[in-house]
Amino acid sequence: MYNTFTSLSSHYLSYIKNVKNLSPKSIEAYSVDLNQFISFTEQYSITELMEFTPEDMESYFEKELSKFSPRSVKRKLASLKVFFKYVKRKNSDFVNPFHQLEFQVKVPKSLPRYMTKSEVKEYLQSIYDKLPELKDKHKFTKEQSFILRDVCIVEVLFCTGLRVSELVQIRPKDIDYQSGRIIIYGKGGKERVVFITNSDVLELLRIYAAHFKKHIEMQNAIFVNNRLRKISTQTVRHLITKYDSNSENSGITPHTFRHTCASLLLQEGANLRLIQKLLGHASITTTELYTHIDNSSLKSDLQKYHPRNIDVRFIDN
Repeated sequence: MYNTFTSLSSHYLSYIKNVKNLSPKSIEAYSVDLNQFISFTEQYSITELMEFTPEDMESYFEKELSKFSPRSVKRKLASLKVFFKYVKRKNSDFVNPFHQLEFQVKVPKSLPRYMTKSEVKEYLQSIYDKLPELKDKHKFTKEQSFILRDVCIVEVLFCTGLRVSELVQIRPKDIDYQSGRIIIYGKGGKERVVFITNSDVLELLRIYAAHFKKHIEMQNAIFVNNRLRKISTQTVRHLITKYDSNSENSGITPHTFRHTCASLLLQEGANLRLIQKLLGHASITTTELYTHIDNSSLKSDLQKYHPRNIDVRFIDN
């Protein structure tokens, strides 16, 4: 029997790491949220589980969580909600405050940044211009080899809409160069399959993988950094910015390619369920955010293409 939040939080973090197999980033977020909550209970001398009341939860919400942005508050409440469920399983006498309380947190909708087709073409061109002729691939300098890697990283991000955390985890055995299939392990270790359907991109990946074969196998990771170690998410973010000719204003990040992939697929008529599956969204509601982006061009498209606006007028001004 566990009687304190401190002891239970330690066991809970171990549980989500070893049993739930959550990512290090998710575990860190839970740890931050729980430590903040425990600091509050210690500050107000609430040491035992049974001492914690719904009123204490309201106090925590008003005194501590109100300091954060609505998005952060929502995440911190979600962290506590799943933690309290775990506490209840370990101690049936515990009164879960979320059974009596409901917190309304309104998060303002912010549409994700995405690129137009012409912006994508311009960005890709800026990298391909630096890539030497592939017929000379056996004579690539070290710097030229890394440009090849950078092209492959950007192309994979754009073709598949992967999260950068998913990209850096791709192993050699996860890619089938014949079919273009890549096995991805997303949030919570959930497995899904994405495809590279462009033959030129697949050929580039084959050339890259052959060029760095020894180091890829040693690191058990498809993408390596300039020191030939497994590449980090931070390094990917840096190289994405490096090729952005207008980086001060545009703010292109790896996640921009994820949003761009989804938005352009939707504009071309792809089914929302297909996009949900590609991106690995647990809920279709998350994917529906891209319908708001697509609506942004609705008025101008209607003005341009609707037959009522073409040629015929019935009223003279």
